[in-house]
Amino acid sequence: MSRGTSAPVGRPLLVLTGSEAEVEVPTPEPGPVAAPATSARSRRLELRELNSAHVRRLVHRTRKGHADVNAELNRAVGIRRVTEATVAQLEKRLAAADRWLQKIG
Repeated sequence: MSRGTSAPVGRPLLVLTGSEAEVEVPTPEPGPVAAPATSARSRRLELRELNSAHVRRLVHRTRKGHADVNAELNRAVGIRRVTEATVAQLEKRLAAADRWLQKIG
């Protein structure tokens, strides 16, 4: 760009000057901002809340008790307690609850 031209709207220019020539360098576009990484603890909490919501729906639709629905889902993924489950186990349990909900319509 020559000295008399202006930068596109919203993109200021950085002007570098040297002993012999003037060079205009456009400011780079900002890159996408990465979402902060979710900690394993917060992901487990999120999955436990989702599992709990699915259990409530299953209890309502199947007329089974919470203990029965939870026990069946736990058996399906091989865990004793939701509080002791890993993120992967909670994801499998949630998928099992989704399948059960789809099956009963």
